[in-house]
Amino acid sequence: RLGYFDIVELLFAYNADPSHLEWSELFHCIAYKSEDDVIARIKSGDNLKHKDTWDRTPFLLAVQTGNIEKARILLEAGACLNETGRCDMSAIDYAIQQDHGDMLEWLVGQGIDFESYNSFGYTPLIQSTESDALNCVKALIKAGADIHKKERSLFSRKAAISHASDIRIIEALLEAGADIADIDDNRELKAALFN
Repeated sequence: RLGYFDIVELLFAYNADPSHLEWSELFHCIAYKSEDDVIARIKSGDNLKHKDTWDRTPFLLAVQTGNIEKARILLEAGACLNETGRCDMSAIDYAIQQDHGDMLEWLVGQGIDFESYNSFGYTPLIQSTESDALNCVKALIKAGADIHKKERSLFSRKAAISHASDIRIIEALLEAGADIADIDDNRELKAALFN
């Protein structure tokens, strides 16, 4: 679920049962084999819409692995940029989960909406900030994400910088024009900024 495919591969090597993952051969190629193997599975008719145990499609798995070339191959073969997995996780959410800034930048270049709210009322920039995904924060700032856009929540309306706990992310957001007054009442973080 979290994308630790090296650990999963090790478990396979020790005869762990892969059936509960509900992976087709295409999924195995995406996680462990070459781009040519992915192309061969697509040509043999593997289903691009098949979902695994975590409701990931092959395209979402490719995004989660961070392999832009495999994601590109799948998109060109007919995968949908706006596919979602469990809990409506989008391709952007999977890139943020792994802090794959290059993948996120590529997704933006493909036309994915990087200002929409997820099911928790967070924009991708807010989600990246809360997840300490520095590479994704930088990619979103570079793409022109609205750093002042507030979360949509019944309980609060905070900008991305309010969710930051990593000083490097705060600095990146401030450099991009975020308002220091939007930082939560975290005296330690504010003190670190001015020391």
